[in-house]
Amino acid sequence: MHPFSFIALGIFVAGYITARWDLTTRLYELAIFARDHGVVVGYLPSVTILKS
Repeated sequence: MHPFSFIALGIFVAGYITARWDLTTRLYELAIFARDHGVVVGYLPSVTILKS
């Protein structure tokens, strides 16, 4: 493989890992926000009613 190809591959992999990590942390922060603001508690009774 050409050295430039290794550099391009390394940049691509680093960007992919960074994007995935950013998505994971944003979902984690969203879950904490939802828990703190009672979104999950308000959502669960309506799901229970719909399933009945």
